[in-house]
Amino acid sequence: MTKRYYIIIALMIISGFSLTVSIAQQSWKENEQLILNLETAPLKVKLSYNQEYIRVENHSDKSVRGYKLGCVIRNDEKVIVKSAFDVRNVELKPVDEQTNSMYSHSFGIEQSGLMQCNQTKTKLAAIEVIFSDDTIWKIDESLGK
Repeated sequence: MTKRYYIIIALMIISGFSLTVSIAQQSWKENEQLILNLETAPLKVKLSYNQEYIRVENHSDKSVRGYKLGCVIRNDEKVIVKSAFDVRNVELKPVDEQTNSMYSHSFGIEQSGLMQCNQTKTKLAAIEVIFSDDTIWKIDESLGK
């Protein structure tokens, strides 16, 4: 491999590291603004206060068996999906009405796509939810609501 190849790899690693550091140095409130939660979305995406984890909460009355996050922009009452991540298979029970408990799935911020969305000046959002009864909610169904 050539010296140029190693230089390119080193620059890619450094730029990724600097992005991680810049997100970590931002305040929690600034990073919360990198997330878009639509009122009609059955899942809500939350950033942990220590900024190390993303938590996806089920706010619906149905069990969730999978979901997809993506990078979106909001334009004149429309939400446009700029990129989508792979489906995450999970088992999230519906909200427990007796205790008002909700179920969530957590994972490290580096796995969330938040940094990718930040790079493209978009926001992280739940863009698709697959329920256990095989019905699907998609972000485009919530436009204008």
